[in-house]
Amino acid sequence: MKVFISWSGEASKAGAVSGHFGEMKVAPLLLEGDLKELCDPIAAFQCTSFDKEGVCRLFGSINDSLGQPLTKKALAAAFELVWNDLDAAVRAALDRDRPTYDVFLSVPMASLESDAQYQPFRSDVLKVVRALRERCGLSVFCALEAIESIHDFDTYGVGAREDVEALEHSAHFVMIYPQRLASSALFEAGYALARGMPCRFFVRQLNELPFLMRKLAEVFTNVSIVDQTEWSDHDEIAERLEQNCRHWFGGRRHARLTD
Repeated sequence: MKVFISWSGEASKAGAVSGHFGEMKVAPLLLEGDLKELCDPIAAFQCTSFDKEGVCRLFGSINDSLGQPLTKKALAAAFELVWNDLDAAVRAALDRDRPTYDVFLSVPMASLESDAQYQPFRSDVLKVVRALRERCGLSVFCALEAIESIHDFDTYGVGAREDVEALEHSAHFVMIYPQRLASSALFEAGYALARGMPCRFFVRQLNELPFLMRKLAEVFTNVSIVDQTEWSDHDEIAERLEQNCRHWFGGRRHARLTD
């Protein structure tokens, strides 16, 4: 018997493998996330959550299909013998692979013309940072936190490297783009998409984004553009993020081109 155990993020691969081999048995094992959130083709299979009860059932199913299966008593004893070590090893592997930050919050900073513009903008953005941390329970990277004044940009030589490294270790990307600006936030957005990070863009008007970015929500999964019809100030951005926290930031999602 052949058993294919799939990570939750490999849904398309599991479907392709099953279709190619026909009689091959596919046993998807969901290491993280909610079974209800699975979509086809992986949803077509009977998926197992990685917990003691679920894995025990999976072992039992595998055992039942063997030519010379263990007795239920022997299988239960064997499972109890290995479960703690297996659970610890899988949890440790997930922790090693877990991003440092749940959310990379990107905002224009150096493109603002004066500290008189920067200070109220910084105060508003920090409301969003606090909402993500305190109301959503998420870890957040936002370079703006370390830059108290627009004059600090002169000494922020490590900023580019720090931002890219933070992007590399973040799970989700959120950009607040309050007006048409020549901003490095647009570079960060492109980098996040190239990495397959789910992205949420808060803009005043869609036509203020570069042309190709206006269509991103149509061609990528897990990408949305939220314009001024859904928010008027940063308090409302914080509310939208809190309302959609589980849907937008729950589990491990990826931005992929639609079929």
